[in-house]
Amino acid sequence: MHFGLRLRPSTAVMVSGYFDIERPRHTGVTSFPGWGRESSLQADFNPRSYVRLSLRYKEGLHQEARSAPADQGLPTRMILEQSRREFRITWKLDVGSKLAVRSRLELIRFAPGKVSSVDAGLLVFHEIKFRLTERLTTEARYMFFDTASYESRAYELENDVPGSFLNQAIFGRGSRWYLLVRIRILNDAALSAKYSETEREDVKSIGTGPDEIASNRQSRLNLQLDIAF
Repeated sequence: MHFGLRLRPSTAVMVSGYFDIERPRHTGVTSFPGWGRESSLQADFNPRSYVRLSLRYKEGLHQEARSAPADQGLPTRMILEQSRREFRITWKLDVGSKLAVRSRLELIRFAPGKVSSVDAGLLVFHEIKFRLTERLTTEARYMFFDTASYESRAYELENDVPGSFLNQAIFGRGSRWYLLVRIRILNDAALSAKYSETEREDVKSIGTGPDEIASNRQSRLNLQLDIAF
């Protein structure tokens, strides 16, 4: 069951939100006895055409089935309620038609069941987009993150080379930055390049199995040439 709303109290203010309820489901193969609910409320403020402030609060409560050790016999199955709360504030400023600056602060709180421990998460990033000429544009972002566990992770959406984007879960403690450059070589040809680097302070290696990197620093370079015929 899903409910949504969108209100515009004034030309400079937009309020939106939703409330979603997940009911228990049963199929012939697998049983999903848990239920959940999720709600979100967001307010966008545009006091000027070049300034935007966005506030968002989101919370969810879900049930998850887990096995717990028993004194005798087989493990028992328990249903745990897990709550997650997120608060995000985003600020954007357009300086003319060539320069845009954006910053974000996000706080996460995850409570695993009826226990006193709470996992907290934090993400902060600053971003700048600059159009040097009609043929050359650049975008750079620096981010710091600190989460107690994967459960208190944050999600970050990044621009990438044309035709793709990156939406990744951010967890642990560390920093990440990237630089994205697009150059129109000819009227029918453009070159895009993105270099990114992530550094974790809480681990000595990144990834697992064949994808494991024996370092706490991961870098990546993407290159793409687009030609129109």
